[in-house]
Amino acid sequence: ALEVLGNAKAWRVVAERLCASVHIPLVVDGPVGCGKTMGVRQLLAALGYTSVVEVDATDGRSATELVRLVSWYRDSKNHREQPMALLLDDFEGFPPTAKPEIARLLRASSSTLAVPIVITCHHARAPEVAVLRDLPRVRLYAPPARACVAWFKERFPMAWVQRHSALCELGDLRRLRIGLEWQAAVG
Repeated sequence: ALEVLGNAKAWRVVAERLCASVHIPLVVDGPVGCGKTMGVRQLLAALGYTSVVEVDATDGRSATELVRLVSWYRDSKNHREQPMALLLDDFEGFPPTAKPEIARLLRASSSTLAVPIVITCHHARAPEVAVLRDLPRVRLYAPPARACVAWFKERFPMAWVQRHSALCELGDLRRLRIGLEWQAAVG
């Protein structure tokens, strides 16, 4: 999927970072629906990470709980038996009071992480995520329309995919997937 949908070079860089012997926090940014979260999940699974803890802004954790969670994963050495990673998804949505503290924790230990930590956001230089600006970053781009069509025609009838051509043009994989799944559910 990562090769078909574009950004192959960027995904190779992410894979290299995740396979490194020293884990450094990595920011993966790109437009909404370009495949950041799906790609990170698939890549971690392909690399043998059997346990991926995924945290996003919608899971209801307080700023204090988020900071405590990141700190625990950053410092814990108990993951040697089971390859584990932490995915901080959609960093823009995290509580404003948590963002600077999480960034401080990640910068303070950037060469001693016990597990890989990947942070996704829409644009790493946006003001709401400026606290991440000095962390390593990989930029993704919306996939081209032809790649969206090629990917989804293997999973849904081509007529359905063509009905959603505007979303294919935008390269918004998330909205396209939701639209096609909805069409499959309602007929």
